[in-house]
Parts: sequence; structure tokens; C-alpha cells
Amino acid sequence: MHSISIFYSIAIYKALYKRFGGFAADVVAAIDQAAQDRVDIICLSITPNRHPSGIATFFNPIDMALLSAAKAGIFVVQAAGNTGPSPMSMPSFSPWIFTVGATSHDRVYINSLCLGNNVTIPGVGLAPGTYENTLFKLIHARHALNKNTTVTDDMYIGECQDLSKFSQDLVQGNKC
Repeated sequence: MHSISIFYSIAIYKALYKRFGGFAADVVAAIDQAAQDRVDIICLSITPNRHPSGIATFFNPIDMALLSAAKAGIFVVQAAGNTGPSPMSMPSFSPWIFTVGATSHDRVYINSLCLGNNVTIPGVGLAPGTYENTLFKLIHARHALNKNTTVTDDMYIGECQDLSKFSQDLVQGNKC
């Protein structure tokens, strides 16, 4: 009997931001970069929020980039239902995109965050932490900035997006 080991890698491309939103060009650039990196699957967590105008439903830059990705052999998955629940809130217009809709249910998966001072914060989650039984120091992003960086330099400091803004000595091995 032979055993087969399969290893998966996950590549994440950040194109939109909670506070700012973003531009279609950034999403297209992320899709193009994923294709250049030869990913097998693109899972896009954004969806159209209305039917495109005109007869050709795919003449928008994001769907065209996803078509190019599909033609390159990449399986494209897109979220649906982000604007629901309401009638017609799960649009999917492009046949080369596999659309997946979320649902709500009555189950709760109880989990918790255990702090080093023996305080447990209840929450929800499906699995234990990646590094089970390992403690990390929580650091607020504002307290981990380089000496020459201020909060006013970048409105996205709290999202910990630009590692060059933070002191490596303070964040190495900790959670920002």
C-alpha cells in the first residue's frame, strides 16, 4: 500500500479594505497576479450587487479578468448573497464563474480565547487555535509602530497591512 501526501498552499491577495472599499482595477490586478502565480482556484468574496446594463453581462473589468483566469485553467468561485436576504440578492451572470451562496443556520460553535492572566473571553469558532497551548502577546497596532511612523501617516494602521510601519522587535512572534 502506498501513501500519498498532498500539500496545499493558500495565497491571499488583498484588493479591498473595510474602511475604504477599493477600485475595480485593484481587484483585476489581484486576479491577474493570482493567474501569474499559477493558482488552481480563485475564490472571490465579492459579488455583483445588480444586473449589469446592456445585453453583454460580462463587460465589466472584474468579470473579464475572471474569464481570462478561467481560460487559463483556473477554477473561479464567487460569493453570492452579500446583499441579502432579499429576492434576487444572489446574482450570478457569468457562466464561467461557480457561484456559492451562504446561508444562516441555528447552530453556534462555542470557542474561546484564553489570555495569559487566566481570563477567558467566550466567542465562536470551528477549531482550536493553530498553535494550540501557545500564548502570544496581543499588541495594539498603534503601540507597535516604528519610531518614525505616526498614526496619522496611514489610515490603515489598525489593519496591520504595511509591515514596514511596525517595529519587528515588537511584533515578531506576537499577534497585531
